[in-house]
Amino acid sequence: MTLTGVMLVVAGIAFFGFQTRARRRFDATGIVSPSTTGNAILGAMVTIVASFVPFSPVIGGGVSGYLNRGSDSSAVRTGGLAGLFATIPVITVFAIVIWSLLGSATGLTAIIVATLAFSLIISVAYMVGLSILGAYLGTHPSFANTFGDAE
Repeated sequence: MTLTGVMLVVAGIAFFGFQTRARRRFDATGIVSPSTTGNAILGAMVTIVASFVPFSPVIGGGVSGYLNRGSDSSAVRTGGLAGLFATIPVITVFAIVIWSLLGSATGLTAIIVATLAFSLIISVAYMVGLSILGAYLGTHPSFANTFGDAE
């Protein structure tokens, strides 16, 4: 839990840095350009905060896609990054568990590690896939008309 908390604080600091850079870019050029990485970090944070809700990656991906407001392909890319960033705590927990199991070299341990590795792949695919779906829905015109101004 401590490691996950530290990682969330680091992600928050990174997001603050990206927003500061975007603000400076706006002050210099007067053009607002969405930051793909910043929107992805924000979407990942929404996914993690809403993790108690089923299909929370759709919510986080939707937020990142809605904030990106670019083409469908850039929104999907942002949603995929949001899902990938949201899996960092999951990957960390799996890595710690697998690393601790590697100390004992038995046949059962190999089966458990293989099962955990397969579960990790499924978890990452679930998070990234639903975040991409959410990002696509977040840029869909009917969604944008419902929750804000469509461009």
